Amino acid sequence: MSDNPKMIAAQKAGKVPFERIPFGPLAAVARVMATGGDKYGIRNFLLDEIKASTYLGAIGRHAFLEWSLGVDEDKDSGEHPLAHVIACCLIVLDSIEHGSLIDDRLVQESKDPETGKVKRYDPLDDEFDDKLSDFFAPLKRHKQLSDKLLDRALNMPGHDPIGLTAEEWTELESLHRSESLRAAQPYC
Repeated sequence: MSDNPKMIAAQKAGKVPFERIPFGPLAAVARVMATGGDKYGIRNFLLDEIKASTYLGAIGRHAFLEWSLGVDEDKDSGEHPLAHVIACCLIVLDSIEHGSLIDDRLVQESKDPETGKVKRYDPLDDEFDDKLSDFFAPLKRHKQLSDKLLDRALNMPGHDPIGLTAEEWTELESLHRSESLRAAQPYC
C-alpha cells in the first residue's frame, strides 16, 4: 500500500475509485454506444422512456446467443458481444437514475386461444391477483406507500411535504428492511 498522502486522503474521503476500472474495453463500449446513437439518437434513452424488457432481451441475445456460443464479434457492429452487454447495462442504470426506465420485468401475459384476448399481469398493479400475490405483497405495499408519499409531497403545498402518518412511516421502514422485499428484489 502506498504512503502517498493524496491517495490516502482520497480513500478517506470516499471518492469514487475510477482508477479501478479497466479502461481498455471501454473503447469497444463507446463504439457500440456510438452505433446505437447513430441508429436511435444520441442518449435517446434519457429523452424517451425505455422498457427494461427491451434491454433484458438485448443483454440475453448478446450474452447467451453470441458470447456463450463462442462468437467474439457481433455481426452488425463488429464489436465484442460483451461490449453490447455492458452498453445495455449502462443504459439501464442511467435510465434508472434519470427516471426514464419502465420496469416491466415482472409483467406476464397470457392469451386466450379461443378469443385471442390477452390478459396482462403486473404484480405492482392493484389488479394483480394470482398465486404469487403473497410473495409480492410486501413489494406492492412498499410501492403503494412510496406512491402515496410522492403524491402527497407534490400536492400538499404549505403543509407537511411528506404527509405519511407515523404508522405508515413505520410500515414503510419495515417493508423496506423486510426479508420478503429483499427476497423479491432479484425479480424486481
